[in-house]
Amino acid sequence: MCIALIALISASILLGFFLIRLRTIRGNANSDDQIAYKARYAFICDDPENDIFKAVYDSAKQRGEEKGEYVEFMGSEFSRSYSAIDLMDMAIDAGMDGIIVEPSSGSRQMTRYIDRAVDAGIPVVTLGNDDTESRRNAYVGFASYSVGQSFGRQIVSLKGEETKNVTVLMNAGGNNSDIIYSGIRNSIDSEGLSDSFFLTAQFIDDSQPYGAEEGVSQLLKREEIPDVIICLDETITSCACQAIVDLNRVGETTILGFYVNSAILVAINNGILYSTVVMDARKMGEYCVDTLDSFRESEVVNEYIPVETYVIDKTNIDEYYSESSPE
Repeated sequence: MCIALIALISASILLGFFLIRLRTIRGNANSDDQIAYKARYAFICDDPENDIFKAVYDSAKQRGEEKGEYVEFMGSEFSRSYSAIDLMDMAIDAGMDGIIVEPSSGSRQMTRYIDRAVDAGIPVVTLGNDDTESRRNAYVGFASYSVGQSFGRQIVSLKGEETKNVTVLMNAGGNNSDIIYSGIRNSIDSEGLSDSFFLTAQFIDDSQPYGAEEGVSQLLKREEIPDVIICLDETITSCACQAIVDLNRVGETTILGFYVNSAILVAINNGILYSTVVMDARKMGEYCVDTLDSFRESEVVNEYIPVETYVIDKTNIDEYYSESSPE
């Protein structure tokens, strides 16, 4: 009882600070040192340090500024971390004009909070992962099956005389991994190459500290490792690149990754990583803000807004370096 009371008091104090911050941001149109925004949107994800969502937020923030709107990265400036559920609670109580959220896979509590926001008249756009059980207004993300087909096409290009063992590393808490896997399988089958590749899946649990590193290392410490390893998220990709170098097994397997950061680009350049599938984070952030604006104006939006993906490998990495400035 005492612990619950302390938690409630802490949450109330935090919400008070957050509300004061929002009032200051919204300000007074007649004040020289305050800005009046047309709308205030909350951006919420489980891991504020994730490079993918940092890039998406930067794009959403810029898009909002162009339109005279403020996009708040909830939790990024607090001295301690708060769950996405806590941040949803604060955003709803603060009366935000819209919410952009990455829902945890299979979280019934998040579903209830999304519905609570919608009931309060706050439009919600889900990002990256979808929550089809909720009454969210729209989902912005990559087409999982198309991502699988992209991986499948790359695998087909690696065909040799002998059957290759292909292991797909999935985040145990990830969403849509099974759809990506189906896309990989069907892409291989459609080429009549089902006998050329033996496809298996392995779940990596990163819910505990260093869980992803341990899971990937255990795979690469085996005497026989897969001919091809496909990583379905950024963390697993980075861990695989680091582990194969640490274990001195570069060249013994072909690694295909997902998304990009500076370390992943270096790994491709150095021949550690064969390629990586990237979603357009800039477009994703823009689409989120545009969708919230459209709903607030007309209450009519497409429920699913797909974001394009593309492949970075040795053939186009110089072009990518020239067009972007990672980190």
